[in-house]
Amino acid sequence: MFWLAHIRSLLTRRAADAPPPEMVCPVNASSSPHETTPQRLQRLGQWCLEGRLAAAEVELHEWQRHADCPTAARTLLSALLARRGMTDDARQILHAAGELDAPAAVLQAALLIVADLPDAARRCVSHLDAHHGDDGWVRQWIGYVEAPCGNELPQVSPAVIEQLAADLLAQPLALLSLVAALKVAPDAEQVLLLRRAGARAYHDLHEGRRGLVLCQAMADLALLAQDADDARRWAHRGLKLEPYSAPLALVLAAVEDDPAQGPPAVNVLAEVAHKHPDYPDVLAALIRREGAQGRREAARRRLTAWLSREPRNLTARRLHQELAA
Repeated sequence: MFWLAHIRSLLTRRAADAPPPEMVCPVNASSSPHETTPQRLQRLGQWCLEGRLAAAEVELHEWQRHADCPTAARTLLSALLARRGMTDDARQILHAAGELDAPAAVLQAALLIVADLPDAARRCVSHLDAHHGDDGWVRQWIGYVEAPCGNELPQVSPAVIEQLAADLLAQPLALLSLVAALKVAPDAEQVLLLRRAGARAYHDLHEGRRGLVLCQAMADLALLAQDADDARRWAHRGLKLEPYSAPLALVLAAVEDDPAQGPPAVNVLAEVAHKHPDYPDVLAALIRREGAQGRREAARRRLTAWLSREPRNLTARRLHQELAA
């Protein structure tokens, strides 16, 4: 039965959310005076697996009357009721449980589907994906049962975005490593995921050094996605935090200017090159940009001065051959 298939996950998947071992269940005719909540759940689940369904249901009915009855116990009772076709009673038990964990939320959606309540099921599935879609099995279940609105869900679950955004807030520098790896081996799905998570994280992290790192990574991700407008926006955001950022100046060198968003790339590159004259990539980008804008004489003078200072610089020599071609 589908309902009993979740019993093991109910007893093991959310172990981290279980009450501490010292919490003891209310005493009744079935439970031991010293039986903890996890132990009681384990015993009742084992009864179900052994076929003692009626006895488990009776005890669960009594337990769910107590305020401290855990969601896992209510979910197990709901599954047992649903198994006997009592879907309305099963839904009421879950409704009384309040905030549901992933297994309980899946069961709730299944009950609405079985009850042929498509609108309610659609809302439930959307809520399920938004809050528990970061559990891979949840998305698999939605696809397996062909749940209502399953094909309308976003490509990436909002729950996944929220979890990844939280990870990025904790370790923003990790994003630069991920972006560097994607530059070597591009993956469109991973780029999309990181862009959405980074945008979410930016709401809580948009100042200081970590905010600058996020802007730099997001600009690079936008370039990987061939989204020049977004790359330009992230670059200008970052430059407000650090006007002499070489990586962000190089992003602007890769896209067209937009006066509505910020100063032209040639101006930004010139300022960064003046601040960091030992950055050959920035100076080369500035010379190329000047040449592309028809300022070839200015570009040649800048390159000549560079070669005078560093006649053996490989970047400058290659650029000289490039402009001479």
